[in-house]
Amino acid sequence: MPDYRFRWNGYKHPALVAAFTGVRTPGGLIKNMTGNAAYDGTLNGTYTPANPLIRAKNTPSLDFDGAAGAGGNYISLANPISGLTNFSIAFWSNGDTNLGVMFSRAASSNLYLCNTGTPQFAFICTIGNINFYQQKPVIGRTYMVVVTHDNTDQKMYVPTVGGMVNRIAPGVNPVDANAFIGQYWDASLRLNGRLDNIMFWSVTLTPDQINSIYRSANPRL
Repeated sequence: MPDYRFRWNGYKHPALVAAFTGVRTPGGLIKNMTGNAAYDGTLNGTYTPANPLIRAKNTPSLDFDGAAGAGGNYISLANPISGLTNFSIAFWSNGDTNLGVMFSRAASSNLYLCNTGTPQFAFICTIGNINFYQQKPVIGRTYMVVVTHDNTDQKMYVPTVGGMVNRIAPGVNPVDANAFIGQYWDASLRLNGRLDNIMFWSVTLTPDQINSIYRSANPRL
C-alpha cells in the first residue's frame, strides 16, 4: 500500500529538509518550500520561470540557460544533506542538452547528480564511488529522478521509465556547507534545461514512497 503522506507537495513532512520550485521569497531568494529559510537559495544570473513539469502544480519550474561565466544562472545554497547517513534527493528534469549538473556540493565531498552527455543520468558520491546508468534521457522529455543513500547502498530510481535502474555500495557523505543547483561546484557543467520540485529528504525513500510522489505529481511527459 503506497504511503500517501509522501507527495510532491508534502512540504510540511518532517523528513523533507528542503524543496525548491520556481517560487521566490520577498527578498528574491529561491524559496525553500518547507518554511526553513536557512535553506533559501541565492539565485545567480537571470531568474527565468518556466511552465511546470508537473501537471498537478501551478507554480513555475526553474529554467537554467547553461551559460558559462558570470552571465549563467544557477542556485547556491546551504547543503541540505550535510553529514546525513540516510538521505534522498528527488527532482524532475527536462533538458535542452544532454550534459549538465542538477545538484552538487564542494570539492571536498565530491557529490553530484548529473546528465553525463553520454547521455546517462549519474549519481557520484565521494571517494571514487561512481554510478552510471543505462537510461538515455531524451532532450525535451520530462524525467523524475530519485537517488537514495543509506549505510547499505546507494540506488537510483527513474519512475518515468520504470523502477530502479542501478545500485552500488554507498559512498561516505561528509559534512559540507556549500551546495549548488544547476552547476558543478567549480562553476562548470552548467545545466541547460528545466528543473522542478527539487526535494531533499533526511530518510531513505522506499520504492512505494517514491511511487507515491511520482503518481501524485502527474508529470508532463
